[in-house]
Amino acid sequence: MANSERSVKKAKMTDDAGRSSNEPPPYLGKERSHGIYCRETSTVSQCLSHLCLSKHLSDMSFTFSTDKSVKIPVHKIILSMRSKVFEAMFYGSLAEGGETVLIEDVEPDVMKTVLRDYHLPGLVEKCSEFLGNSLDVNNVCQVNEEAIMYELKPLQERCLSFIIENAEEVFASPGFLEIAFASLMNVIKREELLCNEVDVFKAAVRWATHNRDNKSNPTVEHNLRDQLGEALFQIRFPIKPIEDFAKIVHPANILTKEELLNLYPYIATEGSFPSSHVENFIKDKRSGIQVTINLKQYLQRQDKSDGIFGGCFLEIEGGTDSVRPTSSNFAYCHISSKSVKIKSVSGTFVGDVKKVILNGTVISDYKKQDNEISFKNPIDISETLRIHFYFPKNDNKIGSDSAKSKPFTYNSNIQEHVRGHGVTIKRHPVGLETITFSLN
Repeated sequence: MANSERSVKKAKMTDDAGRSSNEPPPYLGKERSHGIYCRETSTVSQCLSHLCLSKHLSDMSFTFSTDKSVKIPVHKIILSMRSKVFEAMFYGSLAEGGETVLIEDVEPDVMKTVLRDYHLPGLVEKCSEFLGNSLDVNNVCQVNEEAIMYELKPLQERCLSFIIENAEEVFASPGFLEIAFASLMNVIKREELLCNEVDVFKAAVRWATHNRDNKSNPTVEHNLRDQLGEALFQIRFPIKPIEDFAKIVHPANILTKEELLNLYPYIATEGSFPSSHVENFIKDKRSGIQVTINLKQYLQRQDKSDGIFGGCFLEIEGGTDSVRPTSSNFAYCHISSKSVKIKSVSGTFVGDVKKVILNGTVISDYKKQDNEISFKNPIDISETLRIHFYFPKNDNKIGSDSAKSKPFTYNSNIQEHVRGHGVTIKRHPVGLETITFSLN
């Protein structure tokens, strides 16, 4: 190659490593000629090293909120080869136009070190964390699809949790209509889903209608049932109120005549109709999100109350969003609009309980098994409630003169967060180990 063909006009610019963009890196030495590093004798790694932090062939720059005077040139294709996050940032559906990207909460020197070494896992984590902290009802579906595409598992989990806890709002967002079928299935099959079953059906119909109408071949007849496929059987039709079923589900013409004929009597009789007739559908209510608080950690600092004749008490106050947690066991998160309810309690005292009295009224819809009492209909704690676990006086001599002064209840005043809702446990039975709360 002639010298004239190998020569380029020398540019007057310096990269952020303090090296002229036309100055040869140390390993090229005398192999360099007339302003061009020698591609013929350099390895790919050496060529990439020369490009790092150089404006030569760069097509993007990083700027920094921490130091607006610094601008680092980068090469999108190279970074995208090494990082799925960069690929999404530069070429994905979330990519923004322009020739600069603003980097938040990362110092320029740190970024230079990362780029020089091309050691990107930490940066991937930073980018994922940033996206996870920026989730809202309008962007969570799009971020979730990108996280799936680029196999960012922690970000996927954060997106799914956000969708589950804010299902009604997310279902109404434009982004929900664009999620993939696999994502739709993953959401509506969840036991923890915090949403009325009628709203689940409406959301599924909206999604199916949108995706059917946007088929590439509009001449192909494609009904909503076909579009929903197996997702249809994740919708819990048997637990819908009969009025909603008649006014909303039936007119949608998604269920077959046979399915309608079987579901109507099953719903009307609240499950008394033979369940084999609706065996293709899930007949149980969703469990909702459950959070368990372990009371054992507080045993060292609780005050015993006076002995209570005939049992012990659990007194809880809920419904606030301003109570700070006593411990750091439960991280603060987005406050769900759903109410907090007591699902179950466990402890050594359970074996002696013969009757449960809620705010002065005896209840029977609970189940005792081993050391746990679970409530068929979880108990709402939007206001202060008092549960009396009654012990007959002849059992275990609890009602005897020698036992009357024995403390069966702690004055605890424990403050915790349950998915952002403040909960204060004012008093609880001696021997109580856990309380499980549900949001549904």
